[in-house]
Amino acid sequence: MTIPTNLRDYAYQFFIKSHIQAISGHASLNELQKYLGVTPEDKQNAVLQLSFLG
Repeated sequence: MTIPTNLRDYAYQFFIKSHIQAISGHASLNELQKYLGVTPEDKQNAVLQLSFLG
């Protein structure tokens, strides 16, 4: 993946979570995160993004 692709994917995830937060009425993304399911693929993508940043 390219840097712009990684940035786009990260921004898109944040954008979607922000809208879910607004619709659900949670006070923060941290509060909302408690209720969002995390898949093994999500965990792998998070590790890959950390590798990308380091």
